[in-house]
Amino acid sequence: MFLIFGLPVIIADCVTHKIPNIYTLLLAYITSIHILFVGVNHLHVISTAIAFLGLLNMFGLGMGDLKIILLLVIFSEFSTIHDLLIFLCAIFSIAFMQFLVIRAFTGHWKSNLALAPSIFFASALYLGA
Repeated sequence: MFLIFGLPVIIADCVTHKIPNIYTLLLAYITSIHILFVGVNHLHVISTAIAFLGLLNMFGLGMGDLKIILLLVIFSEFSTIHDLLIFLCAIFSIAFMQFLVIRAFTGHWKSNLALAPSIFFASALYLGA
């Protein structure tokens, strides 16, 4: 399920550098159903994620990336802020490795980077661990 949902988002983000709202809406529906049956726990983690992602928005991170990350944080139900920070560090570590690979193969700096591959690979790594 995760790969089926993640692959079109990754392809769309890599090609257009935008995440279409239809994918965000689909993840929002899945998260809403999850909340309906399980409920929302650990509001302090969610509020910390909102504050941190708001800060990243000021530094230029795309809104599609922010919405996907926030929905994954809500869906994953991190129990502590430490778990949230590990997840966010995994996203940005994979994004840095992606940047280095692109730099090595193309030989030039990219001003914008598709973050969806990093988000979904970090989610798969974190949820798989």
